[in-house]
Order: sequence, then structure tokens, then C-alpha cells
Amino acid sequence: MENTMTLKDDKHRVCPVWMAYLFDNPLRGFFHQPENLYGDYLKDGMKALDLGCGLGFMSLNMAKMVGKDGKVFSIDMQQSMLDRLMKRAQNRGLDDRIAPVLCNPYNIGNPEAVDFALAFWMLHETPDFKKTLAMLHNALRPGGHLFIAEPRKHIDKKEFTNTLNEARKAGFEIVETPEVKLSYAVVLRRPVG
Repeated sequence: MENTMTLKDDKHRVCPVWMAYLFDNPLRGFFHQPENLYGDYLKDGMKALDLGCGLGFMSLNMAKMVGKDGKVFSIDMQQSMLDRLMKRAQNRGLDDRIAPVLCNPYNIGNPEAVDFALAFWMLHETPDFKKTLAMLHNALRPGGHLFIAEPRKHIDKKEFTNTLNEARKAGFEIVETPEVKLSYAVVLRRPVG
């Protein structure tokens, strides 16, 4: 049975596979072009993490950006999302650059330190976003970047400001707050030293 965990607060739900097709499709490229969003932070040969990867729109693009010598850890708590992602990756010849990681709501389960992490439209779905921020901080190498985007449809400005405050408490520095369509967004950095 597919994990569609519902928390006590009905606002926080994990996106079911069928719904992911509504926004994780080729038309999304008109709104969210990964190279334009975080191309300054993700380069050839890097290791990256896509938390809540879903069907893989971002993971597939990240795999192109890191090249043959890079790696993308695509993390999701639904095996069916990871299965669909890997089928897409195989069809595009990118499956050797993507490592699917099945996680649970309380542990992202990333096996290696990364240079870049992405949490796109998913942080609001976690049962404890403060703990998730701490895990992302630990997953990054010093100097690594975390790109967060949250959908304006699901959270308001006050909630996003709270996310920024908690990110600072987790040890992140704010690098920039880029414009991302339909979203609030921030680029964070794990300080060096």
C-alpha cells in the first residue's frame, strides 16, 4: 500500500503519485528552469541531493547538470515515486548518475555528504521541518548550498519567514532570496568552519 501519510494537521500531506503528474510534467519547464534557478550553485562533478524528488523533474535536470562525474541522490518516502523516476532516468540515459534513496518522514537517509541540496515544494509536507533542516545541514559539506522553494498555494509569507528563522537556527546563512514563480524561495549556505 502506498504511503500517503496524513499528519494531525490536515494541511500537511505527502503528495500522492497520481497528483504528482499534475505539476511534474514537461510544461513545468516553462515555470521552473533548473539551470536558471540554481545553476550558479550546482556544477559538473558535484554531488547533490533532491529531497522529495517525486517523479524526478528536478532530479533529471540535476543529473544533466552534474555530468558523468557527478551524482544525484533522489530521496523520497514513496517507492512508487522512485520507481517512476528511475524509469524516466533510464529512458534518458541518466540512471547511472541518480541514486534513489527511500526515506521515512523522520530521516532523510542520505548516505554521503553533498555539495548542493534541493527541497522544492516539499518542506511543508514534513512532520518536523526543523529536524529536516538540521538533517539537510548535516548532509551538506561546509560551503554547500541548500535551495528551498515552497508553494505560495500551501504556505503564507509568515510561515516562510518562520522557515528562514529556523534555517538560521539550524546553522545556515542566507545567500539570496531568488524570484521563483508560484513560490517563496531562498538559497542557504552551510558556513565553512
